[in-house]
Amino acid sequence: MSQECDQLRTKTLDQSSQEIMLDIKRSNDEIYEMKKSMESLKKAYEGITNEFLEFKSTQRKNIPWNVGDRLLHLNRIKSTSEFKMLLSKGTYASYENRVYLAGSVNTGKSTLASVLIGDQIREDWKSTDGLIIHFGRNGIDIEARKMIPLKKGSAGHDVFAKLLRGNPEIKCSEEQTDLPSSKSAQGGTEVIYNRNYDNDQTEETTEEGSMRLEVSIQEDMLKEILEGNYKMNIAPSDLVDFGGQKSFDMTHQLFIQSKGTFVLMFDGRYGLNDALEDYKPNDVTTVSILTHWIDSILTYCVDTSVDESKLPKILFAATHGDFYNQDELEMRKAMYIGELTKLFSSNDLKEHIIYQTLFFIDARNKDDPEIHQLTTHLVDIAFKQPSWGQPMPVAWVPLEIQLSEMKSARICKNFVKKSELQGYNLQNDDFVLTDSQFENFLKKQHSLGKLLYFGEHGIDDFIVIQPSALVNVLRSFVTDEMFWPKDKEIIDILPNLSKTGVIDRTDLYKLWEQKHFKKLIPTEDLRKFIIEVLIHLDILVEPKHYSGAERSADFFLVPCMIKEKAPSSFLRTEEMNEKAICLCYRLKKSSVPAALFFKLIGSALNVLPIKETDGRPCLYYKAAVLSVDNDNECRIHMEGSRIVVNLINRASRLQILPDIAASIQECLTLTLTNVLHFYYTCMGKDIKQFDILKLFDKEVGTPCGKGFCFIPLNEAMKKKTWTCENKTVHTTDLLLNWMLDETICKEECPPDCSGIPTAVLIESPSEKHLIRLASVLDITMFHHFFLHLGMETKDWHNIQYTYWQPVDAMFMALMTWRDKGSMVTFKKILDAFEKVEDNQHHLCKVLKEQPGLPEIAGFGFEDTPSESFLSTLPYKLGYCVLPLGIELGLRIADIESVFVRHQKQLFSQVYEVLKIWKQKTPENTYSNLMLAIQRVRGKQFLKRNFGCDN
Repeated sequence: MSQECDQLRTKTLDQSSQEIMLDIKRSNDEIYEMKKSMESLKKAYEGITNEFLEFKSTQRKNIPWNVGDRLLHLNRIKSTSEFKMLLSKGTYASYENRVYLAGSVNTGKSTLASVLIGDQIREDWKSTDGLIIHFGRNGIDIEARKMIPLKKGSAGHDVFAKLLRGNPEIKCSEEQTDLPSSKSAQGGTEVIYNRNYDNDQTEETTEEGSMRLEVSIQEDMLKEILEGNYKMNIAPSDLVDFGGQKSFDMTHQLFIQSKGTFVLMFDGRYGLNDALEDYKPNDVTTVSILTHWIDSILTYCVDTSVDESKLPKILFAATHGDFYNQDELEMRKAMYIGELTKLFSSNDLKEHIIYQTLFFIDARNKDDPEIHQLTTHLVDIAFKQPSWGQPMPVAWVPLEIQLSEMKSARICKNFVKKSELQGYNLQNDDFVLTDSQFENFLKKQHSLGKLLYFGEHGIDDFIVIQPSALVNVLRSFVTDEMFWPKDKEIIDILPNLSKTGVIDRTDLYKLWEQKHFKKLIPTEDLRKFIIEVLIHLDILVEPKHYSGAERSADFFLVPCMIKEKAPSSFLRTEEMNEKAICLCYRLKKSSVPAALFFKLIGSALNVLPIKETDGRPCLYYKAAVLSVDNDNECRIHMEGSRIVVNLINRASRLQILPDIAASIQECLTLTLTNVLHFYYTCMGKDIKQFDILKLFDKEVGTPCGKGFCFIPLNEAMKKKTWTCENKTVHTTDLLLNWMLDETICKEECPPDCSGIPTAVLIESPSEKHLIRLASVLDITMFHHFFLHLGMETKDWHNIQYTYWQPVDAMFMALMTWRDKGSMVTFKKILDAFEKVEDNQHHLCKVLKEQPGLPEIAGFGFEDTPSESFLSTLPYKLGYCVLPLGIELGLRIADIESVFVRHQKQLFSQVYEVLKIWKQKTPENTYSNLMLAIQRVRGKQFLKRNFGCDN
């Protein structure tokens, strides 16, 4: 027995040994393959190095290594599978920061900016025209937690420049420096990377030594990436210097972002309530400037549901600290802190405002201890940003390299065609981004403020790779009086613009013929692109005419440049008493920034045409008069945190048609949400329409005494009368004309309704069925309903970001379900209803057939509607493009093309749908049109407008 056990043990050991030997052999084979791979990588890299040295040695010293050569070199480096995998799949920690300097005129913002970027301070004062963005001129030493200036074009502080190494200025030095540096493999020498944009010649370094260093840097970088231990030493901190003039409000708002810190500056020699001499009229104080900036920042940058870290932060800095001795300085600092606390401690978003700390600086002294304290505070805030150390795809590196090269002073591109950049992308071999990845790359760079890419139809041909270039173009006409040109041929253009709010196309082109603007936009293609962008931003507005006919405008309206105030009759309520109904949008902020109102007016002018009096547009500072028709006009003005709309009939408010009032309200509401969405997306925010609707409340009201009395809309819908603060009793009946008929498709089924027949339940819903279903569903429960159909939350969220109208969003979600699913039936819809609510009769309303229509006096039901008849409908129908188009039998592709071609012209979208229906549909009769309208707007609409009474 013992012998058998020994034999068994020996056999087991032999088997184990064999298995172990096999494992060792497999491991040795793997190690051998890895060694071969590494040797291959090493040989490939040595070959690249030799090719590179040979290439450089054959070039004339004054010929730079261009972007194509660099990309060829980079593509050779990444030829091994290991490196390809790391670059395509890997990420790196990104550190981005931005500091904004803002405040009143002549307070030392540009002087402080010069200190922070290490530039020489100007001896004479020169006001900033618009704003200046200093990209990569300020940085944060991550290890030392210290803010440092960077030389112009310093390229050592980010991974992209580390990979680029293209024609840098490389110096070997044993000295300490505050510039970003990296240890070289050669004797621990400090290698300072500095792309000298002003002088491409290498100083104090031989060509051969420079080449060796470039190759050494690339070898080190390759080793760091392969080992996965690359770390940034210096984080780039962009600096934005805003001009103080109020004329720049509109342009400033386009460049405010939630990422970063705002430093609001004021002159410490004056009181906060003292009138500022640099402004006219003399009713502008430091308090009003600071309040304006805080309102703007908190309106556009803060989303309390997302910003758990309470960013951005707003700091205060008083200048001219050298004006006082230390005791006086401390006393005034305490005084200002007390006043700032009174001003902002009650603000709902006070967590963003650091009002209990003040930096009293001498902006001309780079060694000022208060400036040191300020920069220390800025660095501390930067480290607390949620985006600090955010992983970014290394696969983006090649495109970043190309953009960096285009921006360099040697090439100095401001705009690039999207097709050109996509061409570079397609040359990047295994690192080619797909179309969707390419779009995501551009949108992310846009959100970081590194470039401007709007991605909308008609303005997606070009990419603004230097955002400051757009600022410079805007300066041509959105600027302050002190910067107006003095050339006699154009001297009257801007004064006339500030009075009338109108600029001729030819005059705009004359301004762009000035040398500094012509250099920015030298070609006609670029000029057309810039105009389309400015129209998209509502800085330029093409006048809208009654006919709806499209034509290239000979002039533009510029709401943000108008200085004329509205005449006294504009708000003379005693004249409106029996003629107007009022609507109010109250933003849930302390006040509405002027730029938001300018953009709202610009957008509203795409909905209704501006009224003209004596040949002059009725466009004023923070006010405008829009024309509805010959009998009605719409006046809009800003009043604190309220945007007030007055719809006035020249005879009596009893003659204001409910459908016209409701359609105007619907379009203005959609316009306001679009404007807010625009600003949120510009600031890098992802926000859905339903979250934006929470940013403001709607109120209805009436002229009363010398002002207006309002009541919240939800209260007005429950009351027939209410008593205002003036002790006057008002009725709500006419005020509810602002609202669409809420009774449409709300009829309940009779008690004996047996539901949908089984034979019908197995059928598939058509597009008309789905649009009707979307019209009767409640948006608040739709998400759960959608999930019970078997769809995913991400599908719903993606649709919400694309379609802003609730009915449109729900319809497109249902279409997504229909297109993705198999065996799509009414039964599945009914099953989903049973899981989310008790009412099982929504499908009854969807499938219910409509009764026939009676004859309408004046035309036959089988006739084709005239052009004049169709052109009057949009102002009555309101915004119902998708439901109306589907009910009229149009293809979704045709309807979406209308969205693209008339993005902002909401009434024009309805008109275009009607025109397509008339042109493409054989059944284009009054009868079919009325049936579709009845489905969308209900029987009461037909009764009011056409005398139909069922």
